[in-house]
Amino acid sequence: MVRPSLDRSESQFVGKLYREARPQLIQQGWVPKVTSLEGPDGPERKWLTAGEFLELGYVEIQQCAGTGLNPCIFNFGREGGRCLRITTQGEAPDATVSRVENLCSTE
Repeated sequence: MVRPSLDRSESQFVGKLYREARPQLIQQGWVPKVTSLEGPDGPERKWLTAGEFLELGYVEIQQCAGTGLNPCIFNFGREGGRCLRITTQGEAPDATVSRVENLCSTE
């Protein structure tokens, strides 16, 4: 499978606080993609750090590991079927973007 490469404007978010990167992503045309509550990760959206992000209004949260560096996954979509997956490290609301990928949620 060939993945489209990231735009420079998308990869610039690595190392930034997610709460600062998110409005910039939305301004660039990325739309938060809601992960289904009925899907395999649905219940995890309400647990621990993921639940905290959900309460903050980050509807694009898919899940958080809750251990180690506490990685969390956030999903965005864009016209033409493009997808963006943001991975963060740390606790809400101070999580930092650690990875930006052109991947779609499995849900």
